[in-house]
Amino acid sequence: MFVIIFQASVYTNLWMNTDTSYTKIDKKKMFKLFLIFMILHFSCGSVIKRSTDSFVVKNATQTESPWLALITILPNNLRCGGSLVKDKFIITAAHCFNGKDLNSPKLKNEIKIRLGDWKTETDPDCEHDDDSCDRVAEIPLKKVIRHNEYRETARDKLKYDIAIIQLKWAPRKSELINNIDFTDRECNHKYDGEELSMTGFGYTPTSGSEYTKIKKSIQMTIQNDTYCGNSFVGIYNRDYHMCGTGTDGESTCSGDSGSGVTGLKNGIPMLDGIVAYGAPQCMDRDKPSGFVKVACHNQWINDTFKKLLGPKKKN
Repeated sequence: MFVIIFQASVYTNLWMNTDTSYTKIDKKKMFKLFLIFMILHFSCGSVIKRSTDSFVVKNATQTESPWLALITILPNNLRCGGSLVKDKFIITAAHCFNGKDLNSPKLKNEIKIRLGDWKTETDPDCEHDDDSCDRVAEIPLKKVIRHNEYRETARDKLKYDIAIIQLKWAPRKSELINNIDFTDRECNHKYDGEELSMTGFGYTPTSGSEYTKIKKSIQMTIQNDTYCGNSFVGIYNRDYHMCGTGTDGESTCSGDSGSGVTGLKNGIPMLDGIVAYGAPQCMDRDKPSGFVKVACHNQWINDTFKKLLGPKKKN
């Protein structure tokens, strides 16, 4: 209860009048704040519950989405997803690390990253029930960088809800672990009507209050800006966001934040979006989920890679 009250007070700061007086809060703004708080608390983009899970009802195959990273945030075992790019970098959601000191030496012990996972309770977890497949790779992080414009308590924080994890070393590639390229589309590209995919390890109808024990997947249809804006009033940004609904009525939910939303270009998977937020009742049919458009951050991503890798060594 304390956490909920505290978080509500944080979001109150987003909608207060400029004189910062708690006695001059506009009632309409407070109502809007309440709606936003409910969406962020109970949906996939939840800061408190770290809603990063998906209401996915289909089991993914073991080799599906080999770029998917399972990120566990201690001490509360909260989950996020991410996408492996550039060998030892993972793109995820910035809000997965809310409340964390990214410069603390303790961070390396508080963030657990697994690649190549399929069934979270077994390792190795082969589809053919033997031990001939590769084991899950658990790799320590080296550094986390959130977008420099991201602020945990800023009104438009979800506009920049993107972060990059640098792993301590690159995983060995296999049919279970591989990179995905991030999209080369322009930020102003409209995905209306396109079919995109997502895999995750979040809550499902059958897992109840627990995270799923097996990787799940959903197919989603991207909706137009009007639909998305009406679904997420005060949150949706038509320049930086897109939203989608499951083709079979599914939706993302608690535990999928940071997971990649992917499409195909000439048959090759491309990272087009990042799961950021969803409807309060994330397990209701036909409720959309909100995604950050990766294309709007391609320059920041490339600049961050250069910063983390340092200058190229001369021969």
